Amino acid sequence: MKKKSIIAIAILALLGIFGYIGTSIIYGYEDQDESITTMYIHVNYLRYDCIEDMASSSTCVVRAKVLDIRTEMINIAARGEGIEPIYFPYTVYTVEVIESFKGEAVTGDIIEVKQIGGIVGNIHATSHHKIHIYIGDDLVLFLFSNDTENMPSNLINAAQGVYRFTPSNENARGRNLNDELEIVGEQNDLTLTLDDLRRISEGEIE
Repeated sequence: MKKKSIIAIAILALLGIFGYIGTSIIYGYEDQDESITTMYIHVNYLRYDCIEDMASSSTCVVRAKVLDIRTEMINIAARGEGIEPIYFPYTVYTVEVIESFKGEAVTGDIIEVKQIGGIVGNIHATSHHKIHIYIGDDLVLFLFSNDTENMPSNLINAAQGVYRFTPSNENARGRNLNDELEIVGEQNDLTLTLDDLRRISEGEIE
């Protein structure tokens, strides 16, 4: 059994820092060999009860293919003179836009999306909310972008807003608008259909 020693406890008020509003309780422990510091992250996030609300809160909704995955430390502090940086491990996904349903992205654009957590050096940050995304995934992403220069977009919250586009959603006979996309994320219970995407694209949901 590994010895655990708590190394940090912090409560952070989040307003646009992680891309959604909530409170995060962060704590960690070191493994016995002291080579890895594991940081568990819990986020109380704004949860959406319907696709309409989630789409309205998103600045960008796209279908995209995951090209690359990396981890890095990202400064989440507000920018400005005299403000000390605050770095957290993030997983960053490079994706190519296949279809755009809302926002400024267009087909062929390469954009970056981030999710808190990942392994950077000897820091391993993890959360039970983590959504598992893999290279090659064909996904529909509900994103929130802030105005910070060169900052990857955020998933709309820690548990919702990612759906997998499957071959059954598109075939030689065309699309059935009643088809449901595969939910990605164990704590997401909102069903997304192709007709929902049509309504977002045509501005019926703003």
